[in-house]
Amino acid sequence: MQARALSVEGDMQPVVDYLVSKGLSGPQVVQVVTAHPPVLSYNVQQRLEPFWDYLSSIGVDNVAAAVVKRPSLLGLDVDANLRKIVDYLQYVETPPEKIVEYITTTI
Repeated sequence: MQARALSVEGDMQPVVDYLVSKGLSGPQVVQVVTAHPPVLSYNVQQRLEPFWDYLSSIGVDNVAAAVVKRPSLLGLDVDANLRKIVDYLQYVETPPEKIVEYITTTI
C-alpha cells in the first residue's frame, strides 16, 4: 500500500486553518504538527471536527490546550478507539472528571 500524495492547499492548509480556528497559535500549530505529523493528512470534517466535538462532549473544557499538551491525542479516532475507551471507563463507574484526566494526561 502506498501513501497518498498530499497537497498543501487541499489537505494541509484546511487542517492548519481548523487548528487556528480552534484557538491554536501559529507556534502551537507547528508544535502539534512536529509532534504528530499525521495530523496534516486528517480530513477536517471526518476526523478533526468529530474529535473536537467528542472531547468537548465528555467534559474536556479546553480541547485546544489538551491537544497542544498531548498532540498524540489526535491519533485517537473517535469511533475506532476513543469512544470505546470512554465507554469502558464509564462502565466501570469512573467519575467524569477522572475520565477527562485520563484522556488528557495518560491515554
